[in-house]
Amino acid sequence: MRNVRRITLFAFLVFFMITESTAQRLVHIPKGAQRDTTYMYTYQQELCWKLGLPEVLHDTCNHHFRLWSDTHVIDVCKNGNDVTANLIRWTEEITPYNEPATGRIFKQFYSLNASGSKIDSLIEDSKIKNIPDEHEIEGWHRGFDGTTYMIEYTDDSVYYFKSYWTPESQQHTREGVVVKHFIDRIMAMVETPEGRKQFSTMIPFQCWTNGGISMACKVLTKEQAGKYKRERNQYRKAIKLQRRPT
Repeated sequence: MRNVRRITLFAFLVFFMITESTAQRLVHIPKGAQRDTTYMYTYQQELCWKLGLPEVLHDTCNHHFRLWSDTHVIDVCKNGNDVTANLIRWTEEITPYNEPATGRIFKQFYSLNASGSKIDSLIEDSKIKNIPDEHEIEGWHRGFDGTTYMIEYTDDSVYYFKSYWTPESQQHTREGVVVKHFIDRIMAMVETPEGRKQFSTMIPFQCWTNGGISMACKVLTKEQAGKYKRERNQYRKAIKLQRRPT
């Protein structure tokens, strides 16, 4: 119930923010006929807040493109011929069932500026911005597992948010082929097996997730598990002290 209230309040704040922002940028957030697809936007905005990322809608970039997967964020900002780009890897701590959640996020930022112009060219050449949201594509199937990719971008005074559930399962559509090809190419440009392995070895949690029902845990001895538990308790204690009124 607490999570439902939090999401409801966040959704209201997002709606208020969208309404207030229309004076600066025209906002395109699709709403499908079958369900309220603004839920995906609300979820993405909450992730944005957790990761400490600036909101694309309110950013000062003339052309800002951000791709969200379940483990990565690729962020590209372009002003004139100046292109800056970053890869953000992240994960969230999962605590044992008998412990309260910590809400901790582990993230790492990697500069992609050396490849910024190439990434920007791929975005433009792929025509990914011309692909409508999944709910506007006839024959695009949706489910509960798989991976949903979210794309948001600005072109001067216009902001777009779109989502695509499991493009590899949509190859019967022209749009699905374009989305999958784009994601495959951009991930090949910014990600490596070595980078994924390095990030995984640095995660400071016993168990973690990137959303959904899947999670990963380290195989630990009883002593090692006890050490992680003490560290979580120390973190919760420190948070309580910070919140205590002075």
